[in-house]
Amino acid sequence: MNTIVFNTLGIVQSYNSQEEIIIREESNNVKVTITKQFPTPGYSIAIDKILREKSGYRIYFNILSPSSDAILPQVITYKTLTLNIDKSQLGKPPYNFILDGFTTITTN
Repeated sequence: MNTIVFNTLGIVQSYNSQEEIIIREESNNVKVTITKQFPTPGYSIAIDKILREKSGYRIYFNILSPSSDAILPQVITYKTLTLNIDKSQLGKPPYNFILDGFTTITTN
Protein backbone atom coordinates (compact mmCIF):
# COMPACT_ATOMS: atom_id res chain seq x y z
CA MET A 1 0.00 0.00 0.00
CA ASN A 2 1.69 3.21 -1.16
CA THR A 3 -1.14 5.68 -0.58
CA ILE A 4 -1.58 6.93 3.00
CA VAL A 5 -5.12 7.70 4.17
CA PHE A 6 -5.49 10.95 6.15
CA ASN A 7 -8.07 13.45 7.39
CA THR A 8 -7.70 17.22 7.15
CA LEU A 9 -8.72 18.62 10.53
CA GLY A 10 -8.60 22.29 9.57
CA ILE A 11 -6.99 25.15 7.67
CA VAL A 12 -6.21 28.52 9.26
CA GLN A 13 -4.84 31.74 7.72
CA SER A 14 -2.59 34.11 9.66
CA TYR A 15 -0.35 37.08 8.99
CA ASN A 16 2.56 36.28 11.29
CA SER A 17 4.13 32.87 11.42
CA GLN A 18 6.89 30.92 9.69
CA GLU A 19 7.03 27.98 7.32
CA GLU A 20 7.30 24.79 9.32
CA ILE A 21 6.03 21.29 9.88
CA ILE A 22 5.18 19.97 13.32
CA ILE A 23 4.66 16.25 13.89
CA ARG A 24 2.92 15.13 17.07
CA GLU A 25 2.49 11.49 18.00
CA GLU A 26 -0.60 10.51 19.96
CA SER A 27 -1.61 7.04 21.14
CA ASN A 28 -3.22 5.90 17.86
CA ASN A 29 -2.64 8.86 15.53
CA VAL A 30 0.00 11.17 14.16
CA LYS A 31 -0.95 14.82 13.76
CA VAL A 32 0.97 16.72 11.07
CA THR A 33 0.67 20.52 11.07
CA ILE A 34 2.07 22.28 8.00
CA THR A 35 2.48 26.06 7.68
CA LYS A 36 3.19 27.47 4.20
CA GLN A 37 3.90 31.10 3.22
CA PHE A 38 2.09 32.94 0.38
CA PRO A 39 2.75 36.39 -1.12
CA THR A 40 -0.87 37.61 -0.80
CA PRO A 41 -4.21 36.50 0.64
CA GLY A 42 -6.49 34.57 -1.69
CA TYR A 43 -4.50 31.36 -2.05
CA SER A 44 -6.09 28.06 -1.12
CA ILE A 45 -4.21 24.95 -0.13
CA ALA A 46 -5.15 21.30 0.25
CA ILE A 47 -3.37 17.98 0.27
CA ASP A 48 -3.98 15.81 -2.80
CA LYS A 49 -2.30 12.69 -1.49
CA ILE A 50 0.43 11.24 0.68
CA LEU A 51 2.56 8.49 -0.83
CA ARG A 52 5.00 6.14 0.86
CA GLU A 53 8.50 6.29 -0.71
CA LYS A 54 11.86 4.79 0.22
CA SER A 55 12.97 7.98 1.95
CA GLY A 56 9.68 8.65 3.76
CA TYR A 57 6.19 9.97 3.10
CA ARG A 58 5.81 12.52 0.28
CA ILE A 59 2.99 15.03 0.73
CA TYR A 60 1.53 16.41 -2.52
CA PHE A 61 -0.10 19.84 -2.31
CA ASN A 62 -2.92 21.30 -4.35
CA ILE A 63 -2.33 25.06 -4.23
CA LEU A 64 -4.72 27.39 -6.07
CA SER A 65 -3.68 30.97 -6.81
CA PRO A 66 -6.12 33.85 -6.52
CA SER A 67 -7.73 35.06 -9.73
CA SER A 68 -5.35 37.15 -11.85
CA ASP A 69 -7.82 40.07 -11.84
CA ALA A 70 -8.36 39.98 -8.05
CA ILE A 71 -7.36 43.13 -6.17
CA LEU A 72 -5.49 41.95 -3.11
CA PRO A 73 -3.25 43.66 -0.56
CA GLN A 74 0.45 42.90 -0.91
CA VAL A 75 0.93 41.26 2.45
CA ILE A 76 2.54 37.93 3.25
CA THR A 77 0.07 35.39 4.58
CA TYR A 78 0.46 31.92 6.04
CA LYS A 79 -1.86 28.96 5.70
CA THR A 80 -1.66 26.28 8.35
CA LEU A 81 -3.30 22.92 7.84
CA THR A 82 -3.51 20.04 10.24
CA LEU A 83 -3.70 16.41 9.14
CA ASN A 84 -4.62 13.38 11.20
CA ILE A 85 -3.09 10.04 10.14
CA ASP A 86 -3.80 6.70 11.81
CA LYS A 87 -0.51 5.14 13.00
CA SER A 88 -1.49 1.86 11.31
CA GLN A 89 -1.07 3.69 7.97
CA LEU A 90 2.51 4.69 8.81
CA GLY A 91 4.04 1.85 10.76
CA LYS A 92 6.76 2.40 13.34
CA PRO A 93 8.59 5.72 13.85
CA PRO A 94 10.60 7.62 12.84
CA TYR A 95 8.20 9.33 10.43
CA ASN A 96 9.92 11.21 7.59
CA PHE A 97 7.66 13.66 5.75
CA ILE A 98 8.82 15.25 2.51
CA LEU A 99 7.19 18.46 1.23
CA ASP A 100 7.97 20.60 -1.80
CA GLY A 101 9.96 23.60 -0.63
CA PHE A 102 10.86 22.00 2.69
CA THR A 103 13.60 19.67 3.86
CA THR A 104 12.85 16.19 5.15
CA ILE A 105 11.47 16.37 8.68
CA THR A 106 11.86 13.42 11.05
CA THR A 107 10.18 12.68 14.35
CA ASN A 108 11.54 10.14 16.82
